Amino acid sequence: MKYHLFTVGEKEYKLRLSAQGIIDTEKRLGKSIIDVMVQTEKGKLPELHELLIILYGSLQKYHSVKMNEVCDLYDEYVDDGGDLMGLIETITEVLKVSGFFRETKTGMGEIVNE
Repeated sequence: MKYHLFTVGEKEYKLRLSAQGIIDTEKRLGKSIIDVMVQTEKGKLPELHELLIILYGSLQKYHSVKMNEVCDLYDEYVDDGGDLMGLIETITEVLKVSGFFRETKTGMGEIVNE
């Protein structure tokens, strides 16, 4: 199964949205994941809470984390030099391995096929 490898500090996280994860994430968002990400193409950045909800959903397949732990993970990611644009690129890679659209290698993390 494919996943996107996301490294924060010295820890690696496998990110992927399963079908159930997509359903649960879209319920939390109150709209489709694509609607959130299409904003970027229109010149409007997604809100941080929307991105963190998607990140939360993508962690559930391989990691059992709570939403407050995802917020802590984002804080650590920023402390390590990450930024909002990098998180958007990571989410885009997660959507690729989760079947939303075709994969292309961007150099942000690693796509793994197990």
